[in-house]
Amino acid sequence: MKTKIIVLVLTISMFFACSSDSNGGSSSPTPNQTSGTYTTLGVTYTGVCGAVPSVAGCASAIDVQIPIPPTFVKSFAIYNMPQASSGTFTFTDGIDSVQSCNLYAINADGKYTLVSQTGGSLTKTGARSFTFTCTVYDFVEDITGIAPRVVTGSGSY
Repeated sequence: MKTKIIVLVLTISMFFACSSDSNGGSSSPTPNQTSGTYTTLGVTYTGVCGAVPSVAGCASAIDVQIPIPPTFVKSFAIYNMPQASSGTFTFTDGIDSVQSCNLYAINADGKYTLVSQTGGSLTKTGARSFTFTCTVYDFVEDITGIAPRVVTGSGSY
């Protein structure tokens, strides 16, 4: 479990570095970064949606993140996004899937890091566009008391 937490923190750190530096520190979209939106707990967040090669090295997938400017401490990341231009895919448990080629998500809310539960869905609406709904949970809920929450959203990258 300790190793998975360390890998999870390093993965999130990599995305924050990419999201703030890949465009010279600007939050404006570039050709490989367009918009993304997600809603959780009744609040909608909109940010730049960027894609990078899979951190797990999966040949048939990429990782997509929606970091929220200006601080980028809030974000929603989808790992191992299928490259298909259509289809519906199911999220797996985020803790069990770290460093695997399974589809999973991580939601950083500025204070806690929440991971996807098995279930929910990601629908590809085009080669570089998607919608999703999933439930995320705090993997140390027994310590923090954070209840699972539903996140819905969409984006293009």
